[in-house]
Amino acid sequence: MRFDSCSWILGCARRALAVLAVLAVFSLANPSAFASITLYYSVSADSSTQTGNNGGGMSLSSGSNTIGNFTYTVTENATNHPAGSTLTTDTFSVNNTSATTDSITIAASGIGFTAGSNTNIMNVSYTITGNAAFSSSTDPASTNSWADQTGNAPFGTTTPVGALSGVVSTPGSPVGAYQFSGTGVAGAYSPIATFVRGTSPFSLSQSITVTLSAGDSASFVITTAASPSGVSVPEPSSMVIAGLGALGLIGYGLRRRKALGT
Repeated sequence: MRFDSCSWILGCARRALAVLAVLAVFSLANPSAFASITLYYSVSADSSTQTGNNGGGMSLSSGSNTIGNFTYTVTENATNHPAGSTLTTDTFSVNNTSATTDSITIAASGIGFTAGSNTNIMNVSYTITGNAAFSSSTDPASTNSWADQTGNAPFGTTTPVGALSGVVSTPGSPVGAYQFSGTGVAGAYSPIATFVRGTSPFSLSQSITVTLSAGDSASFVITTAASPSGVSVPEPSSMVIAGLGALGLIGYGLRRRKALGT
């Protein structure tokens, strides 16, 4: 019996294609695993502190609370996806109910974020916007953001992302927008912190301190984002697709050779 090398190679190619197809299905059915995210908040005013967390999950809402001379709400949302993880504090809303000027600090944090599986370097940045209903000419605010890629701790501050400060840009109006600025970048964007992603999850945290005159109120939206950059690592599904394409080209070439009788 004559050994047909072409048929043997084609048979091996078909078997390899079947194996790769199975691997492709498994890679699609089992995307990169992510750690469990838990969100926290901490509010301090008038020598008191109130804290809370959601015990795991992608959202947290504090409801309406009272601390010292303030009422406040904190709403947080997190996203976790292959391209990167973000902590978005949708709303910091505070209202000074007293007859005197006072300050309040609100901090939000999330642990268990992951950087995705297709990059080794992460850029971390944050943005902030805010508005105030006020009677005073100034209601200053300052904010900070941090990443903690070593301890993954709530409110961890190992890697500062940046600090911003601002005041209401239109004093004397019933409602005005805060104008924030930070070192290196003017406007609403902070400087960017870059760190090398490890295999462990990390935390993202942010805080804001605002001083409000009697009866003034303010609300803020802060977004801290981690996005991939630098050298990419091919995903398993990408390698599978490349392998399928290569084997398809090999099969086409062998069939053409057989048809030509070479």
